[in-house]
Amino acid sequence: MPSAQINQPSNQIRLTNVSLVRLKKGKKKFEIACYKNTVTSFRAGNETDLDNVLQIPNVFLNVNKGQVAPNEELKKAFPGMTRDEVVLEILNKGEIQVGEKERGVELERVHREVVEMVAGRLVDPKSKRVYTTGMIEKALDQLSSQGGHAGRQAGKGKQGGSGGSAGGEEDRS
Repeated sequence: MPSAQINQPSNQIRLTNVSLVRLKKGKKKFEIACYKNTVTSFRAGNETDLDNVLQIPNVFLNVNKGQVAPNEELKKAFPGMTRDEVVLEILNKGEIQVGEKERGVELERVHREVVEMVAGRLVDPKSKRVYTTGMIEKALDQLSSQGGHAGRQAGKGKQGGSGGSAGGEEDRS
């Protein structure tokens, strides 16, 4: 009975905690593998060291499959540029693939920012007191749970009150 041997690839690198930056140049897409959240800090100027931004200092056609972009294709798409200049070009102008958690964090940050901005500008006309962020959050939750139906119902009421058959047609739909 022959001994069973398991062959595993020894040169395969598992990319975890990765963020892809893609740039389409001509008909080809070029990608680089970066650490999450470092691309935005690099673009903002907070991070300048490429070693802290890039997981692998290479340009890929497909990062997930490990297909490195051939030099001929890089020279064709980015004439007169070195590999490092191409990486910088992709980092600065490329599209960032953002994960679900990052999207959620960014959405929450924008939501908080909007609520704070609104809270700073709104004043209750009766009591002349500033609305709190909690009150604005509650009002936004009520609006989102209604799903915009309040505005449509008010519009129907105005049309229905003017007479004619238009109001009756809308009520049937």
